[in-house]
Amino acid sequence: MKILGTILISAFLFGCGSQEENSGADVAIDTTVVTTTEVEPNPHDLIMIDGQKWVIDEGMRVSIDSIELRMQAFSGTTLADYEALSGDLKHHTKTVISSCTMKGQAHDELHKWLLPFIDLRKELIGITAVEDGEEIATELNNELTIFNTYFK
Repeated sequence: MKILGTILISAFLFGCGSQEENSGADVAIDTTVVTTTEVEPNPHDLIMIDGQKWVIDEGMRVSIDSIELRMQAFSGTTLADYEALSGDLKHHTKTVISSCTMKGQAHDELHKWLLPFIDLRKELIGITAVEDGEEIATELNNELTIFNTYFK
């Protein structure tokens, strides 16, 4: 039995090592390559397939656009301003979640972004200084940049 195994392994290795003769038959090789792309900044390990952004639902897009408009227009000067911002963002993120019909990897990638965004939004509630709110607002804007890098 050992001899048969040795012969089979030797035949396999010998056959793989010598490709000098061509039988005349053309061999088609599938050269399709799927690449994942990581774009900076990427603190959430988000990926793209072949450099393509993930497509989100239209209802979700409307809510994300509302969040972006709110953040662009925001200029908080008091703790109450930041608390109000948190409330607005909470409303819009709930709408994002409730309108989600995404499935598969696109859904998973969205959650990699959305959960940290929600956590940042929640941090606005407990701030004790306007400077803390400014810092969190900057981070929220950075999250929106990340979103637009990976989703359309």
